[in-house]
Amino acid sequence: MRRECSIWRINPKDVLPEAPKLFSDTFVLMYSRQMSILAMAASSAALGLATREDVVAFHKKVLQAAVKLQDLTRSLMLKQGTYIRPPFIPTPDKVDFVEKQQFLNAFFGKKRALTVVEITHLFLNVQTNAIGKALITGFGQIAKSEEVKQFLKRGKQIAQKHMEIFSGYLLKEDLPAPMSWDAAVMDFTSSIFSDKLMMFLTSAMIAAGVGNHGMGMAASPRKDLGFQYASLIPEIALYAEDGANIMIKNGWMEEPLQADDKDQLMDS
Repeated sequence: MRRECSIWRINPKDVLPEAPKLFSDTFVLMYSRQMSILAMAASSAALGLATREDVVAFHKKVLQAAVKLQDLTRSLMLKQGTYIRPPFIPTPDKVDFVEKQQFLNAFFGKKRALTVVEITHLFLNVQTNAIGKALITGFGQIAKSEEVKQFLKRGKQIAQKHMEIFSGYLLKEDLPAPMSWDAAVMDFTSSIFSDKLMMFLTSAMIAAGVGNHGMGMAASPRKDLGFQYASLIPEIALYAEDGANIMIKNGWMEEPLQADDKDQLMDS
C-alpha cells in the first residue's frame, strides 16, 4: 500500500495541510474523478507503448490505482446524489444507415440532430472546462505572483467562453448541459498551495483540454462541430505556451529526456 501511495506523493513544501479548505468536498470528489480519468488514459497509452517490464509494471499500478479512485468517487457521488449524469438518449429498436451526405454538412440549411458520440464529447468538454474554471478561480485567489494571477484570470475567461460555446450546442437540442462549479470555490485568499504546484496542476488541465477538444473533433462528423473544435484548439495551445513560459522563467519546469543532437555531438 505504501508503494502505491508513493506514486501520488507531493512535496510538503507545496502544500499547507493546516489551511482551511479552498474547495467544497463535492468539488474535490469531482476533481479527483477527473484526475482518475486522465491517469487511466495516460497509463493505458503507456501500457501499449512500454517495453521494459518494470515500466509496464509501474503503469499497471498507476492504472489500477486510477480505476480504484474512479470507482470510489463515482460510487460515493451516486450515493450522495451529487453525480452529474450525462444526457439520456432512448435506445433505438433498429440500426439505421446514413443515406445522404447532408449527414456530414451543417453549414447551410437544417442541421441534423447530434449523434450520441457528439453529445458525449460536448458534455465532457463543458464539464472539464467547468472543473478547470473553478480550479483556477480558487488558485487565482491564493496565488502569490501577480504574473500567475493574471495567467489564471485569463484561463478563467477562456474556460467560460468554451463552456458557453459547447453548452449552446446541447441546449439547442433541448439537452442538459453540465452545471458550473463556481459556487464550490470558498472565499479563502491566504496561501495554501505553492504557485509552482498550481501552475503544474493548471498545465495538466490545459493539456487535458487540448486532448478533449481533439477527440471531440475526431468524433464529430458534423462539419460545424469539427471546425468549432479546430478553431478553439489554437487558443488553448497559446495559453499553454504562456503557462510553460512562466514555469520556465521560475525554474519550475523539469526538462524531459531528449534525443541526442547528433550534429552538436559531431561539432564538439
